[in-house]
Amino acid sequence: ISNIKNPNAIKINTINNHIIISNTKNNSILFLNENFEIINELNNNFKEPNKIAINSLNEIFVCDTGNDCIKILIYNKENYYIK
Repeated sequence: ISNIKNPNAIKINTINNHIIISNTKNNSILFLNENFEIINELNNNFKEPNKIAINSLNEIFVCDTGNDCIKILIYNKENYYIK
């Protein structure tokens, strides 16, 4: 995957087996399928997203370092969006 710059975290969403990567220097979160193909990229005002955590409700927490906040992402069986 050529468009990744300084990835700081990687997690697996066990509900759909998506691979979630913090693409820190590109200011985005990448979502890959099991074949490592990009299926989605969120860059909704992220600024140096860093760490990623997933809770038991399948909410994805992204430490958005450059914006000094934590953003919560939700998967609605079709796509990811910011809560």
